[in-house]
Amino acid sequence: MDKKSTKDQNTGRAFMDIVGSAHYSYAGKYLADFSLSGSDSSLLKPGNRWGVFPSVGAGWVLSEENFMKAPWLNLFKVRASYGIAGRADYAVNLYKDLWGTGNAFFFRNGTNAPVSSAGMKYTQLGIGDLTYEKSHKFNVGVDFKAFNKLGITLDAFYDHRTDILVGGTGAVSGVFGMSVPQINNGVIDNRGFEAALSWDDNIGDLNYHIGGQFSFARNKIVNQNEQYRPYDYLKRTGREMGINWGYEVIGIYKSQEDIDNRNFKQLLSEVTPGDLMFKDQNGDGVIDSYDQIPLGYSSLCPEIYYSFDLGAEWKGIGFNAQFQGVGTTARCSTQPASIVLS
Repeated sequence: MDKKSTKDQNTGRAFMDIVGSAHYSYAGKYLADFSLSGSDSSLLKPGNRWGVFPSVGAGWVLSEENFMKAPWLNLFKVRASYGIAGRADYAVNLYKDLWGTGNAFFFRNGTNAPVSSAGMKYTQLGIGDLTYEKSHKFNVGVDFKAFNKLGITLDAFYDHRTDILVGGTGAVSGVFGMSVPQINNGVIDNRGFEAALSWDDNIGDLNYHIGGQFSFARNKIVNQNEQYRPYDYLKRTGREMGINWGYEVIGIYKSQEDIDNRNFKQLLSEVTPGDLMFKDQNGDGVIDSYDQIPLGYSSLCPEIYYSFDLGAEWKGIGFNAQFQGVGTTARCSTQPASIVLS
């Protein structure tokens, strides 16, 4: 149980989790796991605070089967798992209707001059069906070890996130008249794979280890209540989270004559010789925010993670070193150059 409270402030929050699990193994080669967790969050509306999240897993150790046994094979296991996880660490009081001071109104008291008094108004509409954000995780993998030296691990995963709390403005008309509550209907897909390779051996008294890891993951926004956009290339839905947007550069204005000959209205700034020349994506003769395009790189989460590690030990003296990095793919590198607007 985790609880936080602040004296004289309505900002307290409390979380409680209960977890149960079971493991079954038959003949050392057929494996099964089951777990069930229950979570309770004070940030949700009373009567809707409990969430139940199951998960299951299974494995098959093929190296224990007679038809697979070999003196050089140490381990060959295939496995799969599926589970649901939930989170509800939101801001406090999102499910409540809140009131605050509104505009003043006037009234007369007999023959006296009008008197004003502050009124009350809604400052927040509560999210009546606020619930847990959920992550539906599926994973398949292989573990392999041979010659007491070589180790290989391969994993492929799919993560389908639902009920993500997103803004409701894109789903409700502006004539509503006040801020629209957020809604639990955002959806994001994430899929990828991971691979790890290791080699452990010795040369006399020298023991050494070499290993490397590589992972690739790509996400896609399935739904986020996106506001209306007049052109498909402006839409964020269907693209990665945190992708950078900017303008495609097609040249440089070398002189005032270049500016006059192009005869484009530039609303971003005053154009002078030496400035970048942006492409008019929608062909309306104006360079403005409608000409932004996705540049193909996420500022939130790189798609590629990789690392390399090595170590050695000789008669109790040794060292370990690790090198790691991140990267991304260049799917939108067809533009000759681009500029990013933050």
